Amino acid sequence: MPKSIRKTNKNGAPYIAIIVSVIGTLLIAWSGSFTTLSQISVVSRFIQYIPTCLAVLILRKKYASKDVNFRIPGGAIIPIFAVIISILLLIKAGIDEPMKIVWGLGGMIIVVPIYFYMTKVYSKKYNDVEVK
Repeated sequence: MPKSIRKTNKNGAPYIAIIVSVIGTLLIAWSGSFTTLSQISVVSRFIQYIPTCLAVLILRKKYASKDVNFRIPGGAIIPIFAVIISILLLIKAGIDEPMKIVWGLGGMIIVVPIYFYMTKVYSKKYNDVEVK
């Protein structure tokens, strides 16, 4: 996150980030009922599970020759099954109430540009530093 948000107090707690999180959480909590918020939370999680499951497949193929400490049993069956179930649940949620999908994606739409910007900032910062 930007340096202004990473500021810490004397105990090392990132107090600005905590304040921003609290304000954002309160605004979201006051925006709807518990049922609506829980449904949006479920949609957001399933949207995040899909790339995670796909990453298992990609990383398994990319690093096939590396020794690993843990390998998911069943090969690609579990990640593929998880992606299919996640997509089916998202479709079901979208059919029932399409706005929940929009709200679930809303947080990602806001956060993804920040993520890519900060990735660029940190990759430039750490590429300039020599590793000893």
